Amino acid sequence: MSPSSNPIPILVFGRDAFLLDTRAMVLENAGFNVIKTNGVADAEAILETQDVALVVLCHTLSGENREAVVKHANSLKPVVKTLLLTASAPVRLEAAPTAILSAFDGPETLVETVDNLMRG
Repeated sequence: MSPSSNPIPILVFGRDAFLLDTRAMVLENAGFNVIKTNGVADAEAILETQDVALVVLCHTLSGENREAVVKHANSLKPVVKTLLLTASAPVRLEAAPTAILSAFDGPETLVETVDNLMRG
């Protein structure tokens, strides 16, 4: 499956507008359909009202915001996959994300990881 063959969007959620726009642009340039938001209520509403294949949680989010959205995604049927981007130390959440990736691994690794999650 190439990214363009899966029209179901990826939700990119983060607080820093520049990083949010950059990550969305990287994924869109790779052929993914992307929705972006910077609010927990918006992220949860999008998950409730739209088909979303994956949620990418930026490292700029607070632990509470990450936890809330991962729990929400895990509660949906079917479960929505989540990719947590981290800045340094491992992040511990009560609700486990599908995958964890360092925010500093670069755009190629982000695209590769997202593609693998979308395929699996």
